[in-house]
Amino acid sequence: SPSVFLVAPLPNQNLRPLTNP
Repeated sequence: SPSVFLVAPLPNQNLRPLTNP
């Protein structure tokens, strides 16, 4: 469970900058 939570925030931040520009 904790493993998925730690990996989720990582890809989430990568998608944010891509959607910003």
